[in-house]
Amino acid sequence: MIGDDRFLRVDVAIPAYNEEFRISGILQDVISSIPCNWFQVRHIYVISDASTDQTEEIVRGFSKRDERVRLIQKSERKGKNDSINLAFEQSNADVLIMLDADIRLATDKVLQNLVEPIYRDRVGLVGANVLPDNAGPTFNPAILARRFDWQLECEKRKRKPISYWSFYGRALTLSKDLFHGLVLPKSHADDFFIYYSCRRIGLEVAYAKDAWVYFKAPNSIRDFMDQYSRFKFWIGKASEEFGSQLVKTDLEVPGMAGYVLSTFVQHPYWGTMWAGCKLTSLVAYLIRYRTDFLERGFYKTWVNDDQG
Repeated sequence: MIGDDRFLRVDVAIPAYNEEFRISGILQDVISSIPCNWFQVRHIYVISDASTDQTEEIVRGFSKRDERVRLIQKSERKGKNDSINLAFEQSNADVLIMLDADIRLATDKVLQNLVEPIYRDRVGLVGANVLPDNAGPTFNPAILARRFDWQLECEKRKRKPISYWSFYGRALTLSKDLFHGLVLPKSHADDFFIYYSCRRIGLEVAYAKDAWVYFKAPNSIRDFMDQYSRFKFWIGKASEEFGSQLVKTDLEVPGMAGYVLSTFVQHPYWGTMWAGCKLTSLVAYLIRYRTDFLERGFYKTWVNDDQG
């Protein structure tokens, strides 16, 4: 519950592992955000997952300039979900904004746009409008495939804004009613678990379309395959935890087949790259699932290495 009707107490948490080339960008974006008279950013936590580069030193430099910036160091690497759980335990704010360390905020009003639905409508979870940042002309098949794929995902959000398609883990805002007492298991993707947990306990969700966030899209077929494989695997885990019917109904978007065809006609080269990468990724996923996951326990390693 919101403790004071005059303003919201807001914390920002940024899980990070070896992000020395990106952590300065997101911290500067958060610090430079326009303040509002109805919410106050009290703490900006960076949870270092036992980083071995200069990430922690850079964060310490920011903390000397802005006392809200606080470094939480982990002695051993335990993954993104463990870092998120630490943020849940650390914060006693009304609202907790979770941001990946390798994203950028498009404007200085993103934080305001992410918090406003909780202030105005008392929702439990708010999703950002995330976009890939590798624009410009290219012949890279993975980038073109991802652009095509992203057009499809944008259409899914347009047709069905209140569904998982609007709640990616790169930028999420949680009310205290949701994150207080919530514990993410190691065996689940953070965004799947947070979103469906919110749905399960009956809290409303909102999609902040004006909260633009840029992320680094995959620039190789290997990256594309890894992301696709993880997504397919986490769907299965979410179905086990929250019920296959809920997940299936939530992810389904009517009329997408026709949109895929029309988009393919408009961008045949992009579409060809997308179809090729999807087919290759599906075959790779099936092979990895049957061998690595089931026989050699690669799933455990994958979960530990998934930093989001």
